[in-house]
Amino acid sequence: MFLTHLDCLNLAHWLHNTVSEDGLGPVCFAMVDSSGELIWFERMDLAPAHTISLSIAKAYTAARLGLATTDFHSQLQQTQLQTHDYLDQQLTSVPGGTPLYNNDNRLIGAIGVSGSNSQNDQVLADAAAMYFQAL
Repeated sequence: MFLTHLDCLNLAHWLHNTVSEDGLGPVCFAMVDSSGELIWFERMDLAPAHTISLSIAKAYTAARLGLATTDFHSQLQQTQLQTHDYLDQQLTSVPGGTPLYNNDNRLIGAIGVSGSNSQNDQVLADAAAMYFQAL
């Protein structure tokens, strides 16, 4: 199984509704396949421009490493490494990226959210992943 256009459409619809209800303001969100290649991107009305590339990088990182960007941040602190030590300029340890798994617990992609504060971005990305798992 892989992340489909319909999966992305469902997640995008859920994200729009959730963000509209939470009152935290507009965000950008990106969905990538299991190798980190972009398959869906949205910038909500009035979402800050600087969050465009950051949402994509968050999704990319979560997919390439198979872990949330918060976990990557913790890993970097524990190992005393930095993102550039991985020799991949697209990686980020900024919270807001979460891997997406199918029902067989196989990595099929990731989502990155940016536009609120980092903690809220991560909460929203994690919630989107849980919603996806329930589909």
